[in-house]
Amino acid sequence: MKYPRSDHCAVSYQGNIYVFGGQSHDPNNLTNAHVLNNFTVYNMYLDTVEDLPSMPEPRYRFGYGVVNDKLYVFGGFAEIENNFGTTPHPAGTMVYDFTTGKWDPYGANSPQMKNPRADLWGAAVNGMVYALGGYNPPDFYNAVNTVEVLNPATGVWSYIANMTYARGDLQANVANGSVYAFGGVTNVGIGNCSDYNSCHPWTNSVEVYNANNNTWSLVAPMNWARGDFATVVLKNGHIIAVGGENGYDDAGTVRVNEVAQPWVEEYILEHNIWVPKAALSEPRFRFAMASDIGNFMYAFGGAPTCDDSFANDTCSSQVLSSIIGFYDNEYPSIWAALT
Repeated sequence: MKYPRSDHCAVSYQGNIYVFGGQSHDPNNLTNAHVLNNFTVYNMYLDTVEDLPSMPEPRYRFGYGVVNDKLYVFGGFAEIENNFGTTPHPAGTMVYDFTTGKWDPYGANSPQMKNPRADLWGAAVNGMVYALGGYNPPDFYNAVNTVEVLNPATGVWSYIANMTYARGDLQANVANGSVYAFGGVTNVGIGNCSDYNSCHPWTNSVEVYNANNNTWSLVAPMNWARGDFATVVLKNGHIIAVGGENGYDDAGTVRVNEVAQPWVEEYILEHNIWVPKAALSEPRFRFAMASDIGNFMYAFGGAPTCDDSFANDTCSSQVLSSIIGFYDNEYPSIWAALT
C-alpha cells in the first residue's frame, strides 16, 4: 500500500477492494502518528493501488457499511486518541457514492450518530446500516453494548436492542441475512478489579441479531478470544475470523496488550461450529480484510506485535504496508474408495 496503516477499513465492491482511513506515521519521525483521510482502490487482478478522492475528514478506529451503491463511514476518531478519553468522537457520517466517485457534502446536515464512539464495527443488510459496540465518552475505556441503525432513506440513526455483551475492538459481519457480532474486549467486574486489563478481558463470544423480534442470541463461541481482528464472509456463507490481539505475561496470568496472533478459524453456520484453518504467515492485528467474488481474501496493513522499546510506545511506528492473501479450499464432506 502507499501508506503503512492500522485501524483502517477495507470493502469489496464490484470486483475491486477499497481501503480507507487509519493511522500511519511520518517516515522521518516514527513516533509522529497521524490519522489518514486517504481513500484508495486495490485492483486484485493487476495488484495495483490507486488513490481516489480523499474522505472529507480523517478517521481511524471507525466503522462502515454499504447500501445501494453508497459507502457509509461513521464513528472513530479524526485525530490521534490521547489515552485519557477526552479526544472527541465525530458524530457525523461520511457518504461515498460508488456510481459518481464522489463524497457527499459533509457537515451538520450529514447523518448524526446518537452515541458517537470509537473501536466499534459496522454492518449493512436489508437497506440498513448497523453500528455495534465500541468505546464512548466520557468513560472511554469501558465498552458498550449499544447498537444503532441508520436508515439511509431518512438519514436518521436510531437505537435497537442492546447486544448481550458490551464489546470494544469487536468485529461484525452479515451472513444468511443476519448481523453477527464477534469477540472484542468486554467489561467484567468494573470497579472491583486491580487494573484495567483485569476488568476488560478479551471474549470469544459470538451473537446474532434477529431483526424480526429485535433480539440478540448467543451462538457457538470462537476457539480463541481476541480483539482488533478481521472477519470475512465466504461465497458459501461461512465466516472466517483472522488474526487479532490477545496475549498474557510469561506466567500466563496477566493480560498484556498489542500481541498479534496468527489464528484463523471458520464458522460453519449450518452446524454452528468453528473450525481452525491455516494460520496467518505474518501475525497482525488492527488490520483490514476483504474478499473477492470467490474464496480469496486479502489482509491489508495492520500492526505486528508492538515493540515497547519505541519511544512513546506507539504501535503506529510499526504498522505494516504489506498485503497478504489467503485462499480457502472447500474439501469434500465424504470419503470415497479409489481402489
